[in-house]
Amino acid sequence: MMIPNFTNMILVDEEGKASPEFLRFLSQMVNELQSNLGTEGIKITQLTTTQITELAAIAAMGAEQAAVSNGNMFFDITTSDSTSMKTLINGSLYTFTLT
Repeated sequence: MMIPNFTNMILVDEEGKASPEFLRFLSQMVNELQSNLGTEGIKITQLTTTQITELAAIAAMGAEQAAVSNGNMFFDITTSDSTSMKTLINGSLYTFTLT
């Protein structure tokens, strides 16, 4: 998901109407959310430990065409722990537990 950057922009004009820049930002944001979130909310990709490790290795090499980017979350279906997720940050995998 590519969330658009919110830059320093005028939100409304002198008449109180939304500016074209702000409307474009909102349009991009709504499009991304509708395209990437299901009716249940955020979907976390389910992969095996091997698949997660392989993706992290590719990202760690700095490959611009890497299939994952910072902040991607994965649920490891190889383990029996249903509360742990893994996320990729700067090519490294971090495990966190939902409580």
